[in-house]
Amino acid sequence: MHIFRPLRPMRTILTLPLLLTAASISEAQDPAPSGAKISIPAIYSRPIEAFVGGQFGRGKLGPNLDDSNLAGWNVSVTDYLTPAIGITADFQGLYGRASVTNRLGLANDPFVSQHSYFLGPQFRWRRHERYSMSERILVGATTSSFDSDLGGRSPQAFGMYPNATKLAIKIGGALDINLKPRMALRIAPATVIQRYDGETKTQFGLSTGLVFRFGKDRSSLKRP
Repeated sequence: MHIFRPLRPMRTILTLPLLLTAASISEAQDPAPSGAKISIPAIYSRPIEAFVGGQFGRGKLGPNLDDSNLAGWNVSVTDYLTPAIGITADFQGLYGRASVTNRLGLANDPFVSQHSYFLGPQFRWRRHERYSMSERILVGATTSSFDSDLGGRSPQAFGMYPNATKLAIKIGGALDINLKPRMALRIAPATVIQRYDGETKTQFGLSTGLVFRFGKDRSSLKRP
């Protein structure tokens, strides 16, 4: 009996943000009351932004292995100290199967899980009535587990990296398409960089989901 089923739950995780977006678009497209126009400062006056969504990742899971596809979730919270500069806490989980060259008797490729947590600055350099753009540089760590279904054998026997928690840097950006003043659809590419056994390991990721803005109105703040 397999403890982990091949990514069936991940399909639900990845499609959930799209379903939530579809459910909210009709309300977001309702015409505003006559004469009511929301200003750019008012749209971004709420200092807290919470993001929840799904994520696709691709990268090497062993020094000599081909890139493997992973899928999972991504959540983050940003506190904007000014309309343009914020502090972001970011959390993500990725799951999948490593593309190994020799399964050594396993029925499927080995199951892999990665959980990461980051903290750092976010810079919103473009604010528009319909969208915003931002960039971030985050520092944290990634905990990787490669031996969930190896039957007691080491990940290295399959050409994978060993289980470890490693320092990681996440560099990326975000395009937020405003659905409502307090809600946006986010598309966020990023690269996670780590050092594994003297080797620099990079992993590409793409997250999509919904952003919710809340907190005390700061519309009176001047734009820096």
